Amino acid sequence: MKRMRELLKLSHDHHHGLVLARRVRESLSKSNTALGVVRPQILAEFEAVLMKHFDLEERFLAPPLRRAGCLDIVDRLLRDHDAIRSLVRLGPAMSADDARAFASLLEEHIRFEERELFEEAQRVLSEDERKALMDASSRQ
Repeated sequence: MKRMRELLKLSHDHHHGLVLARRVRESLSKSNTALGVVRPQILAEFEAVLMKHFDLEERFLAPPLRRAGCLDIVDRLLRDHDAIRSLVRLGPAMSADDARAFASLLEEHIRFEERELFEEAQRVLSEDERKALMDASSRQ
């Protein structure tokens, strides 16, 4: 299904997330000492993009999906967000294994959103809900 314009910013964020996940995996595959480089990148990307992205999804996608009965999708969305946040909260204590777990989870989560969550959102969002998402996306 073609992506509706109200979800395009979120899809664009996903591209950045996939690039980050790949960069983390590739850097750490060469050497665990790369952790000193990738850890700040993870933390900065979370602060600059992912935190706002998660907020938009939780405020503007989860409630209408829940009302439409897409409970498994909403539960996975929230569970994944919590797991990613937990890894980021490790901050300076984040190990190379934690960074690898972050990269894997982020990539899996993005694929889930693009293939399942966004498809359902396009099916169930009302015009008013789409407008609210678009307005909120444009402010970020």
